[in-house]
Amino acid sequence: MTLINISDLNLTKLYYLYLENNYYRKVNTYPLSYFSLFMHKKLNYYKYIYNHKQTILSNGQLLKIRTKLTKFFKKSRKSIGSSVNSLNKLFSKQFNKINFFYCKNYNYRNYLWLKKYTVLIKPTIESFMITRGWNYVHKYKRRIKKKIYRNLIKQSFIV
Repeated sequence: MTLINISDLNLTKLYYLYLENNYYRKVNTYPLSYFSLFMHKKLNYYKYIYNHKQTILSNGQLLKIRTKLTKFFKKSRKSIGSSVNSLNKLFSKQFNKINFFYCKNYNYRNYLWLKKYTVLIKPTIESFMITRGWNYVHKYKRRIKKKIYRNLIKQSFIV
């Protein structure tokens, strides 16, 4: 591996440097050479290289066959298990061996997705990269103001 300047380093260069050194040894054992998980506006996106083709899928595109009637299911946390299972079905059960796993803007929902993924499939991942990790912040419950509390009581008596 050659030494490079830190300012010139980005993810694609790092990924290709990694592949140059480990290509011949691991290309046969790992059917998925690259898998990425990232979020945009509360929707999960999956980027992968499979059979030398790069594809980007959103959670809605992945789940559109199974869930036609539910409108907000693709953005909820309940869709995590079904998305993992449909990805496993998409790759014909070769989703358990990944060479390079990349998680962009790691947050709590990505943590839940990875937890469900490891419980359901039990993968073997060669390299795992997380960017911009998050620290959990404990927030205390706020009290309800009297004005809002009165309005809630009035609404409950009307019904």
